Amino acid sequence: MNTPPLLLGVTLLFWGWETGYHLMGILIAVAVEGSRWVKARWELSDEDFNRTWNLCAVLFMGGAVVAFTTNDGSGAVTGFLSANSFSARSQSLNKAAQAALIFFQWLPFIFLPFVLAQAYSGREKVDVATFSWFLRRKRVREKRPAHERTLMVNVGYPYFGVCIVAASAANVQNAGFYIGMCVLLAWAIWRQRSPRFSIAMWGCLLAVAGAMGFYGHIGLHRLQGVVENFNVQWLAGDGQRNTDRRESSTSMGRIGRLKLSRKIVLRVELERGAPTLLRDSSFNNYARETWLAPKPTFSQVVSEANATTWTLLPEKRAEDSVKIYASLNSQVDVLALPSGTAQIENLPIGDMGRNRFGVVRAYQAPGFVQYRAKFGPGETIDSSPEDDPGDLNVPTAERPAVEQIARELGISEHGKSVQETVKILDDFFQKNFEYSTWLKTNFKTHANQTTLASFLLNRRSGHCEYFATATVLLLRQAGIPARYANGYSVQERSSDPKLYIVRQRHAHAWAIYFADGTWHDLDTTPASWAQVESPKASIFERFSDWWSERWFAFNKWWAGESNFQKYLVWGLAVLLVVMVIKLFFGKRWTRILQEQKLRLAQPAWPGLDSEFYLVEKRLAELGLERQPGETFSAWIRRVEAAQMTNIAARQLEAVLRLHYRYRFDPNGLNAEDRTALKAGVQEWLEITEVETVHNR
Repeated sequence: MNTPPLLLGVTLLFWGWETGYHLMGILIAVAVEGSRWVKARWELSDEDFNRTWNLCAVLFMGGAVVAFTTNDGSGAVTGFLSANSFSARSQSLNKAAQAALIFFQWLPFIFLPFVLAQAYSGREKVDVATFSWFLRRKRVREKRPAHERTLMVNVGYPYFGVCIVAASAANVQNAGFYIGMCVLLAWAIWRQRSPRFSIAMWGCLLAVAGAMGFYGHIGLHRLQGVVENFNVQWLAGDGQRNTDRRESSTSMGRIGRLKLSRKIVLRVELERGAPTLLRDSSFNNYARETWLAPKPTFSQVVSEANATTWTLLPEKRAEDSVKIYASLNSQVDVLALPSGTAQIENLPIGDMGRNRFGVVRAYQAPGFVQYRAKFGPGETIDSSPEDDPGDLNVPTAERPAVEQIARELGISEHGKSVQETVKILDDFFQKNFEYSTWLKTNFKTHANQTTLASFLLNRRSGHCEYFATATVLLLRQAGIPARYANGYSVQERSSDPKLYIVRQRHAHAWAIYFADGTWHDLDTTPASWAQVESPKASIFERFSDWWSERWFAFNKWWAGESNFQKYLVWGLAVLLVVMVIKLFFGKRWTRILQEQKLRLAQPAWPGLDSEFYLVEKRLAELGLERQPGETFSAWIRRVEAAQMTNIAARQLEAVLRLHYRYRFDPNGLNAEDRTALKAGVQEWLEITEVETVHNR
């Protein structure tokens, strides 16, 4: 490594301290810095380095997948795409950033195989083509020898930078990190300082640069706070969702056609039971065509030990269940639930709240969720009418028309049961009214007539908000506590028989009334409303549905419902194993000693693979090694004088002549002489072996 001794080791310890990977930092530091004391080296080729870099690339991609799938990064992406407010998008971006920061903390481990490969090889630098598949192919086409390549790099300093970035990803907000980083940077650039300046001047300039960086960071942080606090409503987008559910402004009195959106907002999978309505709110105070819910204080719902199960009604045994797929605002959103929901399962959120009007809010949702609602008839989370006398209030402005209809229907008479009154009202609206999303005029016969009075007495045509409001007020006139409910109607099947699609145009309003100690749904809107609000889809809308289906399938996979995520992890593991096997066992490696390092750095001269060096080694074992400065001819004469037979001496002279030609003759050896050199060395080794045994 070309970095100063111990710099990488200390940097890795600094990384482990900042990120909390203390043991990992110590082990990697010892492995990297140990190359300065370990004498053995691996002789690695360009292909070996290419394979090692491929392994790091697979670790990089696999680490990114694991970081985002296990740290809510996937939910952040889907939450950002489905968010409809600036704050929600900011929350989703923050979650994605957290997953990215965790991934960046793993970078020293991801690139460790390549750093170790260079540290324990005989090379000081690596061809830059190793890091690019395009440059690799270009090198193959050029067929340029290794010693002619000019773009060579040592990965020591780049790895140092990677460790600094990984340590900063821990986001530890204290002065210790900044001081440690400045010390390490000063250590790293110490060798590169200019000799024109004294050490004192260099140190002063470094201190000034560090101070400017520190105070510049503080300034940027403050500027970020100013920008975040600035009211950038133009980024928030249109149609922000009302998550507090304090009021519901109706479209009653509106002239023209209501906008019918085919956008899919929910998917419902029927498991046991078939709810036709999913409620997300209710209201009990009607004034000026707006329903209000006074003082909707939310109380906390405590989750079970698994942090994904939320019990709303502990004493209720719910037998039916439905699975709901939705994209929630990551900050706070309202859940759509069947009436009488007792428990919600598989909902990984930060917190949950509920109020007395049946509104359930989810906080810190992961974006796309798939929760199971267990419900059944009977008890609901709504408060009793005894706690709110407003459930029987009929506004003064609406009282004349409501009283008139109540008298005509006879529902205000004493002696009628709740069930009889409900049946009379349902028949009244089904037989005498029609559903319409197109309102030509208000049809007011009197200047002081309200929109609801016109609907009941004259027009008798309108959308669900008219029917729900009129039903609530007529029930109250009959002495039955009632409220106005909002939510969705479940009516459109998808290609899957068990799966229903809920669009924005399926948003619905109906009445709920209190009887027999609990609340019940009452939807008096004519059944024809589903056909009226089912316009023929255009080509663009069909494409939108197709894309929504693909995105839904991707979200299910990303959220881990399908087995694809598990298969992906196993696939990455298998790929890593295959690459490691190919890297370490794809070819035969040769260990070389530290003193051979200089020889590898020199040009490959002819004859270095001569078998005569085996003779030299054998003679050294016999105590006849060649002395420093001694020529080969003088050495051979000395060897001949040392009790060597004539046969061995003549054989040695013949081998030496071939060796000299192989080493220094420009023409080298032909194939026949090359074979003779090899055979001669082998024969001499056999002769000397026999003589050595005989002398013993």
